[in-house]
Amino acid sequence: MNASRSTRSTRGNRFSGGNVTPSEASASPSVLAMKKRLFAAYPQATWYEYEALTSDSELEGSRLAFGKSLRTRIHLDKASVVVSLDADLLGTHPAHVRYAADWAEKRRGNRERDKRHRAALKADGWRVIEIWECQTRDAGLLQARIGEVIAQLR
Repeated sequence: MNASRSTRSTRGNRFSGGNVTPSEASASPSVLAMKKRLFAAYPQATWYEYEALTSDSELEGSRLAFGKSLRTRIHLDKASVVVSLDADLLGTHPAHVRYAADWAEKRRGNRERDKRHRAALKADGWRVIEIWECQTRDAGLLQARIGEVIAQLR
């Protein structure tokens, strides 16, 4: 079993009347608020985070770079390119709820931007035809979409 990482000093334990709370790692605002309320009500409490597959190397890297262990905060709402190596940012990552919300916000902004650009092009007399990548995965769908485009051009 991997060693637990404590996010709170171990001054309180089950023998001295303190509460011990085991938890998975989380960057959830709700979990962080819950921890804050727990420590306000039980100052001797201890909170341990444990993950069978940990991000300890990420924390150690931040400690070496910045002098303290930090959780990485990825700003998907501001990203123009995302390269994720062996990380499920929108599924199993401890901050997946936040990242999914950020990504959704980015997509909403992109849709609004695209709508403005299409309107500006049409206002300048351009004919705007879109074929999305998802429409190219199935040969039948692609053939149908290209047929629609050709019909629009006639």
